[in-house]
Amino acid sequence: MKIEIKCKHCKSQNFRREGTRKTENRGKIQKFYCKDCHKYFTNDDGFYRMRNKPEIITMSIDMYVSNLSSRKMRNRLVMFLF
Repeated sequence: MKIEIKCKHCKSQNFRREGTRKTENRGKIQKFYCKDCHKYFTNDDGFYRMRNKPEIITMSIDMYVSNLSSRKMRNRLVMFLF
């Protein structure tokens, strides 16, 4: 599956890669520069503005859907983090 990257301002596909930006929880994220509207943007991977790592978020959702108790979820997350 190929991910289509478009400018979030003008929906153009005329862009270039322009370095990275560093986030506290998700690490380095690729920045892009739109050649049409002359603005910078990043590709939204579904975890935009999340304060935890994507692995922890997906693991928590999976445990919630599989009907684990809160205490068991907490214990598994503690084991995963340390």
